[in-house]
Amino acid sequence: GKMLLLADTAEKLAHVEDLRGDPDLTIVVSGPGYIDIVHADSAATKGGDFVLADLGLSWSDALAMGDYENDIGMLSKAAVGLCMAPLTTDRLAPAASWQRRANCADLAEARAFLDALG
Repeated sequence: GKMLLLADTAEKLAHVEDLRGDPDLTIVVSGPGYIDIVHADSAATKGGDFVLADLGLSWSDALAMGDYENDIGMLSKAAVGLCMAPLTTDRLAPAASWQRRANCADLAEARAFLDALG
């Protein structure tokens, strides 16, 4: 699981800095004023590795959409990665030949990209 921290006070931000030293945790920004505290084993892909394995699927079967730093791992691994503003594809790991990526301003643009893929 994960814990969402609303970083609205200096005291909360100080706690986040204390947690950054824990090797079992990953701390990522998930939006303006939002900080996710996630177990390190599931942070990179938001648990996607575990879910896909449980379903008998791989990342080549997955479509991912995301808009912030906490989504970079899953977007970098998915067959189709749709970056919603403000996140852009230049923040992702280099794409393999079987991956497709797009920057989308909104859901209508994301649907248009998916429709074009067929």
